[in-house]
Amino acid sequence: MLTELGKSRAKFEYLATQLGIANTHLHFFRQLSAAEQGPWKKEFYKSLDFWGYTISAHIQATVVHLCRVYDPSLDRRDKRNQPDERTFHLLRFLEEIDQSKLNASQQALRLSDLDLKQAS
Repeated sequence: MLTELGKSRAKFEYLATQLGIANTHLHFFRQLSAAEQGPWKKEFYKSLDFWGYTISAHIQATVVHLCRVYDPSLDRRDKRNQPDERTFHLLRFLEEIDQSKLNASQQALRLSDLDLKQAS
């Protein structure tokens, strides 16, 4: 059984992993796009469909992983309505932070609440 700190750490690590995966796919997309325009242009042309689909797949995977982190509308599409089974994303992570445990001024906490309301 995880402690509250352990649960928060696991959630944070999930978000960080999604961002890391998105970054890796973006890196592959950029490198392949550059190679396609550069010295490997003839080699890419020999298998144009394969490389076109491969490059597209990497940018699509980037967007999917970023959506998992940043898209709060995913909650609304989830029909399960179970609090612990809702789709997890960055905004939900921030909403679940217990404000009373933060060392912040009242003004900072009010601004944080305002930011969360505007983001959702």
